[in-house]
Amino acid sequence: MTGLRIGMIGVGDRAKADDTCVVLCQTTGGKLIRIRLDFFSTRPENYLYAGLQGTKACYEAPRGPHDEHKVHVVGVTPPKEWQSLSDFAKYLPEAWRRVPESDLPTNFDSGSWLMLEDFARCILDDARPPTDIIDALNMTAPGLMSEVSIERGGAPVEVPEFRL
Repeated sequence: MTGLRIGMIGVGDRAKADDTCVVLCQTTGGKLIRIRLDFFSTRPENYLYAGLQGTKACYEAPRGPHDEHKVHVVGVTPPKEWQSLSDFAKYLPEAWRRVPESDLPTNFDSGSWLMLEDFARCILDDARPPTDIIDALNMTAPGLMSEVSIERGGAPVEVPEFRL
């Protein structure tokens, strides 16, 4: 097991097309992870929006056309302010730093071609890809198990952990 239990809330009579789903995940260490998914509401599409909150940093994706990726890092960013994610470009992998900004896609597919290039490079160099099949299974399992939770009326379920 991954040490992760999930339960679904807010799915109405079974994930209707206009519903928003919220997944609550609890780690074995007692940490709570909340994931909200909404592909179906009538508001403007924003498939790339994500927010991530940790104890020492947080990230917000752009919420609209004139917004930018931003972070707040405790001890780095001034208190109660956001900092542009581009200020942290030096931490990107070398391949991502070499690409001129004008060549980066700005749509839903942003960055996919760089991931495909990484994958092809791993095949040519006989190297382990950054995300392998085990990683992919472990990233997919919570979503699949959320369906089990829905079938059980939102009851928490254990999430399996895949290993080699």
